[in-house]
Amino acid sequence: TPTVNENGTITYTATLTDANGNPVTAQNGPVTVTLDSGKTITIAAGASSGVLDVAVGNDVYQGPTTVTESIASASGGNLEAIAPNTAPVSTIVSDVNDTTTVTLTATPTVNENGTITYTATLTDANGNPVTAQNGPVTVTLDSGKTITIEAGASSGVLDVAVGNDVYQGPTTVTESIASASGGNLEAIAPNTAPVSTIVSDVN
Repeated sequence: TPTVNENGTITYTATLTDANGNPVTAQNGPVTVTLDSGKTITIAAGASSGVLDVAVGNDVYQGPTTVTESIASASGGNLEAIAPNTAPVSTIVSDVNDTTTVTLTATPTVNENGTITYTATLTDANGNPVTAQNGPVTVTLDSGKTITIEAGASSGVLDVAVGNDVYQGPTTVTESIASASGGNLEAIAPNTAPVSTIVSDVN
């Protein structure tokens, strides 16, 4: 198959021909065609071709990918000699956009003069970590501060110093994600739920 979408199926077809390009049928048993990947195509006795369907996965990264396959060997079918055409065949796998979620967490409590650590984490639809590729993901917070998730990483952190005031009682610092982009990801959906940190008094 020359092109498929992610989550699609590549159909490989192995065909027997003679020197003139005419179909040749396997006899007294099948022909087994072994591909470089280790997969096999069976050409049944009485047939001149066989097919193999291979499911294509889905990733969260931008851009098409290319899947290449070729014949490693072939035998059987009561044929005197089988010469595999080892020229590779390629299939372009086109994107189907998948959403990566970026979620913010924060230190739940700190003292005045302490540090709040904000962590932004990338996950897929199943909650599994997703790594940025070919560049960082920049996560912009509502305050205007930014967290960088480097290429090859699934999370990034930002430390924010907390001040000290002269007033009684704890205070609450709230932050949330405004936007996120980069990392060669097909689509990033910020989890905009706010996170809060209680800042306890230091008298």
